[in-house]
Amino acid sequence: MLVTIGVGRTVEQAIYASIKMNNPNFAAFIVSPASKVTLDRTIDGIPLRKMCKHKDFLVNNPEDIDDVFVCAEKALLYLLNEGFDASDIVADITSGTKVMSAALASLAILYRLYSISYVGGTSRGQDGIVIKGAEEPRELKPRRILYKNELATIKKFFSRYQFHACIELLEELTSANTFSVLDKNERDSLQDMQKIIMAFINWERFEHKESLKLFKNVNSYDTTIQQQFLDNLLEDKSIVARKFSSLQGKIPHKYLLIDIFQNAKRRASEGNFDDAVARLYRCLEMIGQYELLLRYGLVSSNVNLESLRGRINEKLFDKLSSKKMNHEIGKLEIGLRENFELISQLNSNDEVAAEYSKHREDFLKYITSRNESILAHGIRPVAEQDYNKMEALTKSFLVALFSKDADQKLNEIERCFKQDSILNF
Repeated sequence: MLVTIGVGRTVEQAIYASIKMNNPNFAAFIVSPASKVTLDRTIDGIPLRKMCKHKDFLVNNPEDIDDVFVCAEKALLYLLNEGFDASDIVADITSGTKVMSAALASLAILYRLYSISYVGGTSRGQDGIVIKGAEEPRELKPRRILYKNELATIKKFFSRYQFHACIELLEELTSANTFSVLDKNERDSLQDMQKIIMAFINWERFEHKESLKLFKNVNSYDTTIQQQFLDNLLEDKSIVARKFSSLQGKIPHKYLLIDIFQNAKRRASEGNFDDAVARLYRCLEMIGQYELLLRYGLVSSNVNLESLRGRINEKLFDKLSSKKMNHEIGKLEIGLRENFELISQLNSNDEVAAEYSKHREDFLKYITSRNESILAHGIRPVAEQDYNKMEALTKSFLVALFSKDADQKLNEIERCFKQDSILNF
Protein backbone atom coordinates (compact mmCIF):
# COMPACT_ATOMS: atom_id res chain seq x y z
CA MET A 1 0.00 0.00 0.00
CA LEU A 2 1.19 3.53 -0.86
CA VAL A 3 -0.09 6.26 1.46
CA THR A 4 0.39 10.03 1.33
CA ILE A 5 0.68 11.55 4.80
CA GLY A 6 -0.50 15.09 5.54
CA VAL A 7 -0.55 17.39 8.55
CA GLY A 8 -4.21 18.32 8.82
CA ARG A 9 -6.13 17.99 12.04
CA THR A 10 -7.71 14.52 12.47
CA VAL A 11 -6.18 13.19 9.19
CA GLU A 12 -5.02 10.23 11.27
CA GLN A 13 -8.64 9.07 11.49
CA ALA A 14 -8.98 8.82 7.70
CA ILE A 15 -5.57 7.15 7.33
CA TYR A 16 -6.54 4.72 10.08
CA ALA A 17 -9.84 3.94 8.29
CA SER A 18 -8.02 3.33 5.02
CA ILE A 19 -5.45 1.00 6.59
CA LYS A 20 -8.20 -0.92 8.38
CA MET A 21 -10.15 -1.23 5.12
CA ASN A 22 -7.23 -2.36 2.96
CA ASN A 23 -5.39 -4.37 5.63
CA PRO A 24 -2.01 -4.10 3.87
CA ASN A 25 0.91 -6.48 4.40
CA PHE A 26 3.20 -3.50 4.04
CA ALA A 27 2.76 0.27 3.75
CA ALA A 28 5.04 2.80 2.08
CA PHE A 29 4.33 6.15 3.75
CA ILE A 30 5.10 9.22 1.61
CA VAL A 31 5.84 11.98 4.10
CA SER A 32 7.07 15.57 4.10
CA PRO A 33 9.39 17.06 6.72
CA ALA A 34 6.31 18.52 8.43
CA SER A 35 4.08 15.44 8.20
CA LYS A 36 6.43 12.80 9.62
CA VAL A 37 5.04 13.42 13.08
CA THR A 38 1.51 12.58 11.88
CA LEU A 39 2.51 8.91 11.98
CA ASP A 40 3.04 9.25 15.73
CA ARG A 41 -0.58 10.26 16.28
CA THR A 42 -2.66 7.59 17.98
CA ILE A 43 -6.04 6.00 17.43
CA ASP A 44 -7.33 4.12 20.44
CA GLY A 45 -3.85 4.43 21.93
CA ILE A 46 -2.07 2.90 18.91
CA PRO A 47 0.29 5.11 16.82
CA LEU A 48 -0.41 4.98 13.10
CA ARG A 49 3.09 3.68 12.36
CA LYS A 50 2.41 0.68 14.60
CA MET A 51 -0.60 -0.48 12.60
CA CYS A 52 1.41 -2.39 9.98
CA LYS A 53 4.91 -3.01 8.69
CA HIS A 54 6.06 0.09 6.84
CA LYS A 55 8.83 2.25 5.43
CA ASP A 56 8.90 6.04 5.19
CA PHE A 57 9.79 7.91 1.98
CA LEU A 58 10.59 11.60 2.44
CA VAL A 59 9.45 14.33 0.01
CA ASN A 60 11.52 17.45 0.56
CA ASN A 61 9.02 19.76 -1.14
CA PRO A 62 5.41 18.50 -0.99
CA GLU A 63 4.29 21.33 -3.30
CA ASP A 64 6.65 20.31 -6.12
CA ILE A 65 4.82 17.72 -8.23
CA ASP A 66 8.01 16.47 -9.88
CA ASP A 67 9.65 15.94 -6.51
CA VAL A 68 6.57 14.15 -5.17
CA PHE A 69 6.22 11.93 -8.23
CA VAL A 70 9.87 10.85 -8.08
CA CYS A 71 9.53 10.04 -4.40
CA ALA A 72 6.26 8.14 -4.91
CA GLU A 73 7.80 6.16 -7.77
CA LYS A 74 10.77 5.31 -5.60
CA ALA A 75 8.37 3.99 -2.95
CA LEU A 76 6.48 1.96 -5.54
CA LEU A 77 9.66 0.46 -6.98
CA TYR A 78 10.67 -0.52 -3.46
CA LEU A 79 7.40 -2.45 -3.07
CA LEU A 80 7.82 -4.10 -6.47
CA ASN A 81 11.38 -5.13 -5.61
CA GLU A 82 10.07 -6.61 -2.38
CA GLY A 83 7.94 -8.96 -4.45
CA PHE A 84 4.59 -7.17 -4.39
CA ASP A 85 2.69 -7.12 -7.69
CA ALA A 86 1.38 -3.84 -9.11
CA SER A 87 -2.08 -5.37 -9.42
CA ASP A 88 -2.14 -5.89 -5.61
CA ILE A 89 -1.00 -2.40 -4.57
CA VAL A 90 -3.43 0.26 -3.35
CA ALA A 91 -2.57 3.97 -3.60
CA ASP A 92 -4.30 5.95 -0.83
CA ILE A 93 -4.63 9.71 -1.50
CA THR A 94 -6.75 10.62 1.51
CA SER A 95 -4.10 12.69 3.24
CA GLY A 96 -1.19 14.83 2.09
CA THR A 97 -1.21 17.98 -0.03
CA LYS A 98 -3.24 18.20 -3.22
CA VAL A 99 0.03 17.95 -5.14
CA MET A 100 0.94 14.75 -3.28
CA SER A 101 -2.47 13.25 -4.03
CA ALA A 102 -2.29 14.23 -7.72
CA ALA A 103 1.19 12.76 -8.13
CA LEU A 104 0.26 9.48 -6.43
CA ALA A 105 -2.96 9.13 -8.43
CA SER A 106 -1.00 9.68 -11.65
CA LEU A 107 1.52 7.06 -10.62
CA ALA A 108 -1.27 4.59 -9.84
CA ILE A 109 -2.73 5.03 -13.33
CA LEU A 110 0.66 4.82 -15.04
CA TYR A 111 1.57 1.54 -13.32
CA ARG A 112 -1.97 0.14 -13.37
CA LEU A 113 -2.12 -0.37 -9.60
CA TYR A 114 -5.04 -2.22 -8.06
CA SER A 115 -6.92 0.86 -6.91
CA ILE A 116 -6.79 4.49 -5.85
CA SER A 117 -8.28 4.71 -2.37
CA TYR A 118 -9.82 7.74 -0.67
CA VAL A 119 -11.59 8.09 2.66
CA GLY A 120 -14.22 10.81 2.80
CA GLY A 121 -17.73 11.25 4.12
CA THR A 122 -20.83 13.41 3.96
CA SER A 123 -21.31 13.74 7.71
CA ARG A 124 -19.11 16.67 8.69
CA GLY A 125 -18.84 18.95 11.71
CA GLN A 126 -19.00 22.74 11.73
CA ASP A 127 -15.30 22.87 10.88
CA GLY A 128 -15.95 20.86 7.69
CA ILE A 129 -14.04 17.80 8.91
CA VAL A 130 -15.62 14.38 8.59
CA ILE A 131 -17.05 13.28 11.94
CA LYS A 132 -15.12 10.46 13.57
CA GLY A 133 -16.78 7.15 12.83
CA ALA A 134 -18.57 8.54 9.75
CA GLU A 135 -15.67 7.94 7.38
CA GLU A 136 -16.64 6.39 4.02
CA PRO A 137 -13.86 4.58 2.13
CA ARG A 138 -14.05 4.91 -1.65
CA GLU A 139 -11.90 3.53 -4.43
CA LEU A 140 -11.32 3.97 -8.13
CA LYS A 141 -9.71 1.34 -10.37
CA PRO A 142 -6.91 2.77 -12.58
CA ARG A 143 -7.56 -0.04 -15.07
CA ARG A 144 -11.12 1.26 -15.36
CA ILE A 145 -9.73 4.69 -16.24
CA LEU A 146 -7.35 3.22 -18.84
CA TYR A 147 -10.00 1.02 -20.43
CA LYS A 148 -11.39 3.68 -22.77
CA ASN A 149 -7.92 4.93 -23.64
CA GLU A 150 -6.80 1.44 -24.62
CA LEU A 151 -9.92 0.94 -26.70
CA ALA A 152 -8.95 4.07 -28.63
CA THR A 153 -5.47 2.62 -29.13
CA ILE A 154 -6.99 -0.60 -30.45
CA LYS A 155 -9.02 1.41 -32.97
CA LYS A 156 -5.86 3.22 -34.07
CA PHE A 157 -3.96 -0.04 -34.60
CA PHE A 158 -6.97 -1.54 -36.38
CA SER A 159 -7.11 1.37 -38.82
CA ARG A 160 -3.50 0.55 -39.74
CA TYR A 161 -4.25 -3.18 -40.08
CA GLN A 162 -1.99 -3.94 -37.09
CA PHE A 163 -4.21 -6.78 -35.96
CA HIS A 164 -1.60 -8.61 -33.89
CA ALA A 165 -0.97 -5.42 -31.89
CA CYS A 166 -4.74 -5.24 -31.29
CA ILE A 167 -4.74 -8.80 -29.96
CA GLU A 168 -1.91 -8.04 -27.53
CA LEU A 169 -3.86 -5.10 -26.09
CA LEU A 170 -7.04 -7.15 -25.88
CA GLU A 171 -5.22 -9.92 -24.04
CA GLU A 172 -4.15 -7.33 -21.49
CA LEU A 173 -7.69 -5.99 -21.18
CA THR A 174 -9.15 -9.47 -20.76
CA SER A 175 -6.60 -10.51 -18.16
CA ALA A 176 -8.05 -11.19 -14.74
CA ASN A 177 -6.77 -7.91 -13.29
CA THR A 178 -8.59 -5.71 -15.79
CA PHE A 179 -11.52 -7.95 -16.69
CA SER A 180 -12.75 -8.02 -13.09
CA VAL A 181 -13.28 -4.23 -12.93
CA LEU A 182 -15.50 -4.13 -16.03
CA ASP A 183 -19.24 -4.72 -16.20
CA LYS A 184 -20.79 -7.65 -18.09
CA ASN A 185 -21.54 -5.70 -21.27
CA GLU A 186 -17.96 -4.46 -21.43
CA ARG A 187 -16.58 -7.95 -20.86
CA ASP A 188 -18.84 -9.39 -23.57
CA SER A 189 -17.79 -6.60 -25.90
CA LEU A 190 -14.08 -7.32 -25.36
CA GLN A 191 -14.51 -11.04 -25.96
CA ASP A 192 -16.38 -10.34 -29.20
CA MET A 193 -13.69 -7.87 -30.17
CA GLN A 194 -11.10 -10.63 -29.81
CA LYS A 195 -13.15 -12.83 -32.15
CA ILE A 196 -13.35 -9.99 -34.67
CA ILE A 197 -9.60 -9.33 -34.64
CA MET A 198 -8.82 -13.04 -34.93
CA ALA A 199 -11.29 -13.19 -37.83
CA PHE A 200 -9.32 -10.50 -39.63
CA ILE A 201 -6.02 -12.21 -38.85
CA ASN A 202 -7.39 -15.38 -40.44
CA TRP A 203 -8.69 -13.35 -43.38
CA GLU A 204 -5.21 -11.88 -43.93
CA ARG A 205 -3.93 -15.48 -44.09
CA PHE A 206 -6.67 -16.35 -46.62
CA GLU A 207 -8.26 -18.71 -44.07
CA HIS A 208 -11.71 -17.61 -45.18
CA LYS A 209 -13.78 -20.38 -43.59
CA GLU A 210 -12.29 -19.85 -40.15
CA SER A 211 -12.67 -16.09 -40.53
CA LEU A 212 -16.36 -16.44 -41.39
CA LYS A 213 -16.91 -18.81 -38.48
CA LEU A 214 -15.48 -16.25 -36.04
CA PHE A 215 -17.55 -13.39 -37.46
CA LYS A 216 -20.71 -15.46 -37.09
CA ASN A 217 -20.00 -15.98 -33.37
CA VAL A 218 -19.95 -12.22 -32.65
CA ASN A 219 -22.96 -10.74 -30.83
CA SER A 220 -21.87 -7.29 -29.64
CA TYR A 221 -20.98 -5.88 -33.07
CA ASP A 222 -22.57 -5.94 -36.50
CA THR A 223 -20.44 -8.11 -38.82
CA THR A 224 -23.05 -8.37 -41.57
CA ILE A 225 -20.98 -6.93 -44.41
CA GLN A 226 -17.96 -9.05 -43.51
CA GLN A 227 -20.11 -12.19 -43.42
CA GLN A 228 -21.78 -11.34 -46.72
CA PHE A 229 -18.48 -10.85 -48.51
CA LEU A 230 -16.97 -14.06 -47.15
CA ASP A 231 -20.18 -15.99 -47.90
CA ASN A 232 -20.00 -14.75 -51.49
CA LEU A 233 -16.30 -15.57 -51.70
CA LEU A 234 -16.78 -19.13 -50.50
CA GLU A 235 -19.81 -19.63 -52.74
CA ASP A 236 -17.84 -18.32 -55.73
CA LYS A 237 -15.07 -20.77 -54.88
CA SER A 238 -17.58 -23.60 -54.60
CA ILE A 239 -19.19 -22.83 -57.98
CA VAL A 240 -15.86 -22.85 -59.81
CA ALA A 241 -14.74 -25.96 -57.92
CA ARG A 242 -17.89 -27.84 -58.97
CA LYS A 243 -17.43 -26.77 -62.57
CA PHE A 244 -13.85 -28.07 -62.60
CA SER A 245 -14.15 -30.89 -60.10
CA SER A 246 -11.07 -32.72 -61.40
CA LEU A 247 -8.87 -29.88 -60.09
CA GLN A 248 -9.99 -30.55 -56.49
CA GLY A 249 -10.61 -26.89 -55.69
CA LYS A 250 -7.04 -25.77 -56.51
CA ILE A 251 -8.18 -23.03 -58.84
CA PRO A 252 -8.51 -19.25 -58.85
CA HIS A 253 -11.85 -17.49 -58.66
CA LYS A 254 -13.14 -13.94 -58.91
CA TYR A 255 -13.43 -13.10 -55.21
CA LEU A 256 -10.01 -14.56 -54.43
CA LEU A 257 -8.36 -12.32 -57.04
CA ILE A 258 -10.06 -9.28 -55.50
CA ASP A 259 -9.01 -10.44 -52.04
CA ILE A 260 -5.34 -10.84 -52.99
CA PHE A 261 -5.29 -7.41 -54.63
CA GLN A 262 -6.70 -5.70 -51.54
CA ASN A 263 -4.33 -7.70 -49.33
CA ALA A 264 -1.45 -6.25 -51.35
CA LYS A 265 -2.80 -2.72 -50.86
CA ARG A 266 -2.92 -3.21 -47.09
CA ARG A 267 0.68 -4.40 -47.06
CA ALA A 268 1.69 -1.35 -49.07
CA SER A 269 -0.11 0.96 -46.62
CA GLU A 270 2.24 -0.45 -43.96
CA GLY A 271 5.26 0.34 -46.15
CA ASN A 272 5.92 -3.34 -46.95
CA PHE A 273 6.31 -2.80 -50.70
CA ASP A 274 8.29 -5.99 -51.39
CA ASP A 275 5.57 -8.01 -49.71
CA ALA A 276 2.85 -6.06 -51.52
CA VAL A 277 4.45 -6.53 -54.95
CA ALA A 278 4.82 -10.26 -54.32
CA ARG A 279 1.05 -10.41 -53.79
CA LEU A 280 0.35 -8.33 -56.90
CA TYR A 281 2.54 -10.69 -58.91
CA ARG A 282 0.52 -13.63 -57.63
CA CYS A 283 -2.69 -11.76 -58.44
CA LEU A 284 -1.56 -11.20 -62.04
CA GLU A 285 -0.51 -14.82 -62.31
CA MET A 286 -3.93 -15.97 -61.14
CA ILE A 287 -5.71 -13.57 -63.50
CA GLY A 288 -4.01 -15.32 -66.41
CA GLN A 289 -4.81 -18.74 -64.95
CA TYR A 290 -8.45 -17.76 -64.35
CA GLU A 291 -8.93 -16.50 -67.90
CA LEU A 292 -7.29 -19.56 -69.46
CA LEU A 293 -9.42 -21.88 -67.35
CA LEU A 294 -12.82 -20.20 -67.45
CA ARG A 295 -12.77 -19.07 -71.08
CA TYR A 296 -10.56 -21.62 -72.82
CA GLY A 297 -10.67 -24.64 -70.51
CA LEU A 298 -6.88 -24.73 -70.16
CA VAL A 299 -5.06 -25.42 -66.90
CA SER A 300 -1.78 -23.48 -66.92
CA SER A 301 -0.07 -26.08 -64.73
CA ASN A 302 -1.05 -28.90 -67.05
CA VAL A 303 -1.29 -27.72 -70.68
CA ASN A 304 -1.71 -30.21 -73.52
CA LEU A 305 0.65 -28.71 -76.09
CA GLU A 306 -0.70 -30.69 -79.00
CA SER A 307 -4.15 -29.26 -78.42
CA LEU A 308 -2.67 -25.83 -79.23
CA ARG A 309 -1.13 -26.80 -82.56
CA GLY A 310 -2.61 -24.62 -85.25
CA ARG A 311 -4.33 -22.37 -82.71
CA ILE A 312 -1.21 -20.34 -81.90
CA ASN A 313 1.65 -19.16 -84.10
CA GLU A 314 4.75 -21.29 -84.61
CA LYS A 315 7.00 -18.96 -82.64
CA LEU A 316 5.01 -19.36 -79.43
CA PHE A 317 4.43 -23.07 -80.10
CA ASP A 318 8.18 -23.64 -80.50
CA LYS A 319 8.87 -21.60 -77.36
CA LEU A 320 6.48 -23.72 -75.35
CA SER A 321 7.87 -26.89 -76.92
CA SER A 322 11.33 -26.00 -75.70
CA LYS A 323 10.18 -26.01 -72.09
CA LYS A 324 10.78 -29.04 -69.98
CA MET A 325 7.90 -31.41 -70.65
CA ASN A 326 6.53 -34.58 -69.23
CA HIS A 327 7.03 -36.70 -72.32
CA GLU A 328 4.75 -39.44 -71.08
CA ILE A 329 1.63 -37.33 -71.25
CA GLY A 330 2.83 -34.49 -73.48
CA LYS A 331 1.78 -31.70 -71.13
CA LEU A 332 3.66 -28.78 -69.59
CA GLU A 333 3.40 -26.01 -67.03
CA ILE A 334 3.51 -22.42 -68.25
CA GLY A 335 4.32 -19.27 -66.32
CA LEU A 336 2.97 -15.76 -65.92
CA ARG A 337 4.07 -14.16 -69.21
CA GLU A 338 3.28 -17.29 -71.20
CA ASN A 339 -0.27 -17.28 -69.79
CA PHE A 340 -0.92 -13.85 -71.27
CA GLU A 341 0.93 -14.61 -74.51
CA LEU A 342 -1.23 -17.69 -74.93
CA ILE A 343 -4.46 -15.81 -74.22
CA SER A 344 -3.45 -13.20 -76.81
CA GLN A 345 -2.81 -15.91 -79.39
CA LEU A 346 -6.06 -17.73 -78.71
CA ASN A 347 -8.20 -14.62 -79.01
CA SER A 348 -6.75 -11.19 -79.72
CA ASN A 349 -10.14 -9.63 -78.96
CA ASP A 350 -10.12 -11.02 -75.43
CA GLU A 351 -10.34 -8.11 -72.96
CA VAL A 352 -7.39 -9.45 -70.97
CA ALA A 353 -5.41 -9.96 -74.20
CA ALA A 354 -6.18 -6.38 -75.24
CA GLU A 355 -4.99 -5.10 -71.86
CA TYR A 356 -1.81 -7.13 -72.17
CA SER A 357 -1.16 -5.79 -75.65
CA LYS A 358 -1.69 -2.22 -74.45
CA HIS A 359 0.67 -2.57 -71.48
CA ARG A 360 3.11 -5.18 -72.78
CA GLU A 361 6.25 -3.06 -72.25
CA ASP A 362 5.17 -1.84 -68.81
CA PHE A 363 4.13 -5.38 -67.93
CA LEU A 364 7.61 -6.74 -68.62
CA LYS A 365 9.27 -3.83 -66.82
CA TYR A 366 7.19 -4.16 -63.64
CA ILE A 367 7.55 -7.93 -63.59
CA THR A 368 11.30 -7.44 -63.79
CA SER A 369 11.07 -5.08 -60.81
CA ARG A 370 9.37 -7.83 -58.84
CA ASN A 371 11.86 -10.50 -59.95
CA GLU A 372 14.78 -8.38 -58.77
CA SER A 373 13.22 -7.84 -55.33
CA ILE A 374 14.48 -9.48 -52.15
CA LEU A 375 11.36 -11.64 -51.86
CA ALA A 376 11.84 -13.02 -55.37
CA HIS A 377 15.22 -13.60 -57.04
CA GLY A 378 17.23 -10.46 -56.34
CA ILE A 379 18.41 -8.13 -53.59
CA ARG A 380 16.91 -4.78 -54.63
CA PRO A 381 14.14 -3.46 -52.37
CA VAL A 382 10.96 -2.41 -54.16
CA ALA A 383 10.46 1.37 -54.20
CA GLU A 384 7.06 2.88 -53.46
CA GLN A 385 6.74 4.28 -56.98
CA ASP A 386 7.40 0.82 -58.45
CA TYR A 387 4.69 -0.62 -56.25
CA ASN A 388 2.23 2.11 -57.29
CA LYS A 389 2.83 1.37 -60.98
CA MET A 390 2.35 -2.35 -60.49
CA GLU A 391 -0.81 -1.77 -58.46
CA ALA A 392 -2.29 0.35 -61.26
CA LEU A 393 -1.30 -2.27 -63.81
CA THR A 394 -2.84 -5.12 -61.81
CA LYS A 395 -6.07 -3.21 -61.28
CA SER A 396 -6.35 -2.57 -65.02
CA PHE A 397 -6.25 -6.34 -65.60
CA LEU A 398 -8.88 -6.93 -62.91
CA VAL A 399 -11.16 -4.39 -64.58
CA ALA A 400 -10.51 -6.01 -67.97
CA LEU A 401 -11.39 -9.40 -66.52
CA PHE A 402 -14.50 -8.46 -64.52
CA SER A 403 -15.54 -5.15 -66.11
CA LYS A 404 -17.37 -2.76 -63.72
CA ASP A 405 -17.91 -5.60 -61.28
CA ALA A 406 -14.26 -5.29 -60.23
CA ASP A 407 -14.66 -1.79 -58.76
CA GLN A 408 -17.79 -2.85 -56.91
CA LYS A 409 -16.08 -5.86 -55.35
CA LEU A 410 -12.95 -3.86 -54.50
CA ASN A 411 -15.10 -1.28 -52.70
CA GLU A 412 -16.97 -4.03 -50.85
CA ILE A 413 -13.87 -5.66 -49.44
CA GLU A 414 -12.24 -2.33 -48.64
CA ARG A 415 -15.34 -1.43 -46.64
CA CYS A 416 -15.05 -4.72 -44.72
CA PHE A 417 -11.66 -3.67 -43.36
CA LYS A 418 -12.66 -0.13 -42.38
CA GLN A 419 -12.64 0.40 -38.63
CA ASP A 420 -15.90 2.36 -38.57
CA SER A 421 -17.71 -0.51 -40.30
CA ILE A 422 -17.39 -2.72 -37.26
CA LEU A 423 -15.64 -1.29 -34.16
CA ASN A 424 -18.27 1.34 -33.41
CA PHE A 425 -17.49 1.85 -29.72
